[in-house]
Amino acid sequence: MDAAEWHSDVFAGTTYRYLVSNPTNSQPWCLLLHGHPGCSFSWRHTVVFLRNHGYGIILPDMLGYGGTDKPLEIEQYRPSRIVKSIAAMLDHVVVDGRPVIVLAHDWGSPIATRLYLRNPGKIQALVLLTFPYFPPSETTFDFAGFNSMFREHVDYDIIDYFKFFSSPEAANLLTQNIDTFLTIVFAKDTPNIWKQYWANGGGMRTALLAGAKFEIADYMSDKDIEVYKNELGDGNYSARLNWYKSFFFSIQQKDDLDLLDRRHIHIPTIFFQALRDAVCIPPVASAQSHFIDDLTVVDIDSDHFIMECKPNEFHSALLAWFKEKEFAINKSL
Repeated sequence: MDAAEWHSDVFAGTTYRYLVSNPTNSQPWCLLLHGHPGCSFSWRHTVVFLRNHGYGIILPDMLGYGGTDKPLEIEQYRPSRIVKSIAAMLDHVVVDGRPVIVLAHDWGSPIATRLYLRNPGKIQALVLLTFPYFPPSETTFDFAGFNSMFREHVDYDIIDYFKFFSSPEAANLLTQNIDTFLTIVFAKDTPNIWKQYWANGGGMRTALLAGAKFEIADYMSDKDIEVYKNELGDGNYSARLNWYKSFFFSIQQKDDLDLLDRRHIHIPTIFFQALRDAVCIPPVASAQSHFIDDLTVVDIDSDHFIMECKPNEFHSALLAWFKEKEFAINKSL
């Protein structure tokens, strides 16, 4: 097996740091896109799994993270701009032009789906974790209406935290209280802690100011937490929160307007639903089936971080789906 190597190159005007591991035995390439609160390290178990099965790996630090550029201008986080860079990365790495399988978690999911909508020939299949497909829409996102719509399923506003993340004070509070933040992110008592201190932006702010600490989930080691602390506590939260601001201020929605006539996904797609996720609850994902021709849904008894919380279950279901769809070239795998 060839060594996995980190690279740094400029794609469509943006510098990206990305990991590459070549496929073996003509196995497909897999592009792994992380979200927030995550980083490329979030895929560590899946990278090992896919490499052991011969799949090629392309794993970028997403915009605002790690060794990738961290622009402070919100407009730089338009999906079409990010997609242009990722598409150029694929052209650079996958020299034979084969379509790739995209695995995407959280904010990685809308980039994965827009990557397909704008470059359908480059994508063979989509693997979406926790964040379902929201198709391009003519209207700006109605946060109050969204929260109200799901009040019949839960007794809290599931995306109230967007308001806090879009506030002027959020970046400094997160950076200065990264230890508290990570105990919320990876709390053992999920979904209760996420209901009180994540979905509820006011609760998160209160916990950060108080320096509260919560018990961390067993699947996260002290070393894992330290990696996250170094990655997310690097003083660049103002850049990272632009992912939320671009959505909150409808920049992402306006960026999608040229996609209204091609909203349907026509390639095999599998969606992994985390049953203990307090934000991406199952009813949120129900509408995507109207826009995806070939959709498989797999429920995992996990918190928001499926690939870290339940890697074995995730990988087993993923490989079974790969074989069903004949994405495993070597049928003995």
